[in-house]
Amino acid sequence: MSQQQAPSKEQLITWLEQQPEVLLEAPQLLQQLTLSHQTSGATSLLERQNQQLRQQVEHYQARLHELVAVAKDNDRLFAQTRQLVLHLVEATHLEELAQHLQTQLNNEFGALTSTLLLFHPHPLPQGAYRQTSLADLSQDLQMLIGRQRITCGSFRPHESQELFGEQMAEQVASAVLVPLHFEHGLGVLAIGSDDPMHFRSSLDTLFIEYIGAILSRRLHQLLPMANTQPQIQQVAQ
Repeated sequence: MSQQQAPSKEQLITWLEQQPEVLLEAPQLLQQLTLSHQTSGATSLLERQNQQLRQQVEHYQARLHELVAVAKDNDRLFAQTRQLVLHLVEATHLEELAQHLQTQLNNEFGALTSTLLLFHPHPLPQGAYRQTSLADLSQDLQMLIGRQRITCGSFRPHESQELFGEQMAEQVASAVLVPLHFEHGLGVLAIGSDDPMHFRSSLDTLFIEYIGAILSRRLHQLLPMANTQPQIQQVAQ
């Protein structure tokens, strides 16, 4: 009488996967099974399953807390953005618009500093903004603005000085550059933070893009009309 050959480990695993009800019909097998553990020695299969379930629950709880935190942060940003947009829409002249913009960004959005640079060919009254021309900026900034896309991250010292002034530039660790364009180049909005990760390159700029779009249209309405050619030419991709 020939002795039947025992199944291999792979065969046994495959068989149990195809017929899992066997373990349910023989619960004594689960009680007898033990699994080695690197830190706590041998544990039963049921204990190991409980450990895995607890780990999964902890993972899902942590993920849920992250999602709730993101939702609360988005609610806060939406409320702040709404308030800022209302101020921009209600402004009746350029200085009022610039003052509301600076106050809201610095106080409500927690910006370390902010600068509104306007590219206008005719002299403007002094206000909470700076008037310059695109040609007066460095080639590096001209290229970034010419792309007409928001830029986030750390700027080089000479770029920060052009945007925020020599005194504030030393304190700015990250910044966002928002080109303002409606029918032609109007200027640029720069917002600086002392946190190097606040305006990281991977930042979601949805709210900033919305503010930039509203601000561009309001500047187009409030700035004196100028019969000039567009000062910003879009950089080829």
